[in-house]
Amino acid sequence: MTAPPYQTLLGPDGRPRGYRSQFVDPLTGRRRSVTAKTPVELLAKVGRVRELRQDVRLGLVSRKDVESKVRALVLGRVTVADVWRDYAASAPVRSAGILRATWERRLEATFAKLAVADLDETLWRSWEAGEQKKGLAQKTVKNAYDVLAAAVRLAQRSGKVQGGPLLPWGTWRPRKPEPNQPECLRSVEELAALVGAARAADEIDWKAGRHADLAYRVLVLSLCGLRQGELAGLGWDCVQLDAEPFLMAVRFQAVDGWRRLFPAWERPGAPTKSRKARTIHLHPSCVLALRAQREQLRGRGWYRADGPCFPNGKNGAWRTHADSIKPDRFRALVAAAGLPNPERWTTHSTRHSFASLEVVASGGDLASVQRRTGHSSLAQLEGYIHATGRGLPRSAVPELPEGVVPAGPPRQLPEHAGPTEALSAAVVDLAGATADRAEAYERERTEARRLEREKQREKWRQGGADFDALARGVVERGAPDERPREVAEAADRAYRRAYGRELRVAGGDHERAKLSGIRARRACLGAWGKCLARARRVSDHDGGLKNDEMPQGD
Repeated sequence: MTAPPYQTLLGPDGRPRGYRSQFVDPLTGRRRSVTAKTPVELLAKVGRVRELRQDVRLGLVSRKDVESKVRALVLGRVTVADVWRDYAASAPVRSAGILRATWERRLEATFAKLAVADLDETLWRSWEAGEQKKGLAQKTVKNAYDVLAAAVRLAQRSGKVQGGPLLPWGTWRPRKPEPNQPECLRSVEELAALVGAARAADEIDWKAGRHADLAYRVLVLSLCGLRQGELAGLGWDCVQLDAEPFLMAVRFQAVDGWRRLFPAWERPGAPTKSRKARTIHLHPSCVLALRAQREQLRGRGWYRADGPCFPNGKNGAWRTHADSIKPDRFRALVAAAGLPNPERWTTHSTRHSFASLEVVASGGDLASVQRRTGHSSLAQLEGYIHATGRGLPRSAVPELPEGVVPAGPPRQLPEHAGPTEALSAAVVDLAGATADRAEAYERERTEARRLEREKQREKWRQGGADFDALARGVVERGAPDERPREVAEAADRAYRRAYGRELRVAGGDHERAKLSGIRARRACLGAWGKCLARARRVSDHDGGLKNDEMPQGD
């Protein structure tokens, strides 16, 4: 009785839990294993491998198709939804909401039902173009790509999909988003224009009998530097308006869906982004705005001592989300106020505006501004500081006294040259001198680069060790086959440097990086061999001189 062409896999109870067979990979020739739940399914998979081998022999399929089909036979059909589910389960709880929104809004419709092995560059490019047509910022597109790529990498590390130095779609990446610092208010006049536009919108609602506080929100955000969620979580028990000093304690912020996430909460209780509370002195205009807002809420019966300063406009309850002002409405206000580049304004621009205006008003006291904004470091604060003027700014240094700057010798101009001709002659001379300087600079820079390359090449070959001295020592000891420890360490360092450099350039191709490291090690050992041969020649030459200089007998 012949044995079956497969192996039975037994479970802990001794019952069959699957079947396994081996096959020869049509591309690499290596033996691999494939499993199935039934013998019929297993034999069907092995038959598909034989068909693939025949197709490869006849040139009917591409290498990429064969790799994808073999991978699917070995690992099964793992979908993008499967790897995303594992990735979301392993992510921190605080990231759950962002990941869920990214998956549902950006990725699920396109990728959920696809196998991971089917993801390729063409599919990604089509997805990127579709997201851009929706008007999304490139940064948003890249963030969505990054989280899905991280999910696939996790699946590769866990063995759920076939791992490797590259992702299934190769080295493709979305286009890098261009650095686009948001616009902000550059002067008090621009702030007045923005508040005026918001007030005009409020007056329309007031005439219709509706609650409106858009101007107050814009003013408090811009003059207190609050984040959107911090304003939504601001209560009347956090401000002191009736006695000096007029203060605001920023202790909490509202997060999206906080009522659903924390049913026991009666008000937003999430800590601020820095996890620290801060107290700030209120600007006089903010005091007036908050007092007016309080009176408006009292008139509607919405005021409570521990209630929200800026409730929703329906029943005076706390806002359930972090947006105090919707981005689209804020950009409409910017356009109505006549401020430039409305498309570059975001609701976070009010925080940038506060930091920029405060730095100017405080005479550059960054430490005080940092305490008011609540940034964890000055480096973070610097990203919020903008120039207070628009366009190319002029120098703020006062003009030097008259007569300090030397006039210089009179310039010889062509005879009968008028003002235009004199200016043309000066421009031509300046252009010629600039071209000469640029040419000389290019020559000097080229020579400096050449010398630096030579220096680095020599250092790379020798690995930082003095091969000549080591070679002389080996020759003097009479051990020509000895390889000092310093040489072996230098060769290893050369390998590691070349491997790491090539790995970064090749986008994670470990095989290519390994070949580069091997070449670097051989070059280093070759340099050692040349130094050793040179030391032997010098030794033989010195020995010959000594024999020639010995006195000869009569």
